[in-house]
Amino acid sequence: MRGVVDALATGFGTNVQPAGPGEFTRRAFTNGKMDLLQVESLADVLQSETAAQKDAALGVYTRGDELIRGWRAGMIAAVARVEAVIDFGEDDEIGAQEVRHAVEDVRMLRDAIIAQLHAVPSAEIVQDGLRVVLLGAPNVGKSSLLNLLLRDDHAIVSPLPGTTRDVLERAVDIGGHKVVLVDGAGLREQRQSRQSRSSHDALEAEGMGRIVTRARDAHVVVVMDAYGDDGGDENARVREEVARLAAAGKEMVWVTNKVDLATSSNSSSLSSLSSLSSLSSERQQPSSPSHILMSCRTGAGVDTFLRRLREVVEEKTGQRRGATTMNAGTNAGTNATVPVMYKARHVKHLRCAVQALERFLETVERDNDRLELAAEELRVAMAELGEITGAIDLEDVLDDMMSKFCIGK
Repeated sequence: MRGVVDALATGFGTNVQPAGPGEFTRRAFTNGKMDLLQVESLADVLQSETAAQKDAALGVYTRGDELIRGWRAGMIAAVARVEAVIDFGEDDEIGAQEVRHAVEDVRMLRDAIIAQLHAVPSAEIVQDGLRVVLLGAPNVGKSSLLNLLLRDDHAIVSPLPGTTRDVLERAVDIGGHKVVLVDGAGLREQRQSRQSRSSHDALEAEGMGRIVTRARDAHVVVVMDAYGDDGGDENARVREEVARLAAAGKEMVWVTNKVDLATSSNSSSLSSLSSLSSLSSERQQPSSPSHILMSCRTGAGVDTFLRRLREVVEEKTGQRRGATTMNAGTNAGTNATVPVMYKARHVKHLRCAVQALERFLETVERDNDRLELAAEELRVAMAELGEITGAIDLEDVLDDMMSKFCIGK
């Protein structure tokens, strides 16, 4: 391969040079073969880690431009109606009818863009991952579960309590979806001695504070305990935090680990093992198990746990594997769902477009004699949509974007 490259360089002189990152995509954009939205979504396809991320990015790549063009066409039609009234509005009845039609069209466009914005949090979960925090007392098997799901020893496992102090974050593909697992210190009450607390106690306290903070910010919290746990003082700190999370409406998955320790004589009582399960009964989906029994040592119950996580991520994204879009409304006159534009830049311009459409409606409803100002708001909204597809000079944006491409792409 090296010889071929050298031969090309020497044989053609300055007419041949290595392709830079994103070289061919940049040329496609420059020559009007791709718009900026397609360039961005292509980059996301190339960088996708899961099938769901790839499907979502492909949905934007193949249909995002069509969606933007449809919205812009609607705004152009509304502007045409308003300007016709401005220029040829001698007939008050016809003029009022045209303005009324324009207002109806703009309201539908506004509602469609708002529906797109409402779907952004779900799309962000697909791209960034569902954040799942493992929460429980020490030695219930949180780190063992993390290692089992990752199929590697990322976390140190020890019978000594307080082994895990810092927060560990690892991404895993579950059913084609990105899930970010977060493990940390086990929660327990720290007993004070007559002497000052040791550095070990201080580090453990810091670790517990960090995992509690992550749990409060997570999409889902997996609350773990273990078979044989008597629910005594060791779980008091866990119960306290779980009560706070439940009051805040946090979604939780309840797991009892180490069920392999149950003997045939007491296995019939497994359904009531968890000292924490009484807090969970009112917060589970009827179609899913409210309490998962598991053994990280034997693997029993792990499939059930993975199915539950997959159900949760699909519920929160509104996405089923194999679909290229999430539910952000439907195209007018069809039952097809529309792709979701999820990047911060897209969201900014969509919000600005909605604000401009709102100002148009307010201006028309307040005073029909200010139609020139109202029409200008429609142009502002159109310009915001143009920013998304690159209908302006975006050399700086392109430079930043192309730097993330592979050589040649």
